[in-house]
Amino acid sequence: EILEISELLEACVAVGDWCEELERAQRDTNRQSKDNNDQQQQQQQQQQQFVQLPKFGQSIYIDPPLLSLLSTAFDDDGQLSSTTFPTIGSLRSSVRSLKRSILSTLDTLLTTPSLKRRLSLESGGALYSEVEGRIVIPLASDTSTSGMGIVHDVSRSGKT
Repeated sequence: EILEISELLEACVAVGDWCEELERAQRDTNRQSKDNNDQQQQQQQQQQQFVQLPKFGQSIYIDPPLLSLLSTAFDDDGQLSSTTFPTIGSLRSSVRSLKRSILSTLDTLLTTPSLKRRLSLESGGALYSEVEGRIVIPLASDTSTSGMGIVHDVSRSGKT
């Protein structure tokens, strides 16, 4: 939603710039048309077509500090910028560090004999994976899972 607001504000600025250019062109045309009466009539007709757009553009006000903030608010990936918002950068760094710590602990736990024998390693895949932000450990379906966590899904083959 914030990204859409930023894009809308940028579009409003573009409309405002375009309206200013139209007004400038109209002023230039008015100066030139004084020289030639026939051209003046033709140019007046053209000017009447664009009278409303500059008026519309003048009615758009965009708070400059807000526009400045939104123009730097997002990085190239469309995420809130860690440069503009250092706290976000710090929190992202903390999340990455905690995730590394969790995965390291999980690697250690999965090498213990009591857990290793419960794993379903037939597929030759990884000991765990991440699905929709959750860490998934493939346990053999014939293994008791009490105290092991929550079963979110069962494989098609029924083996895990």
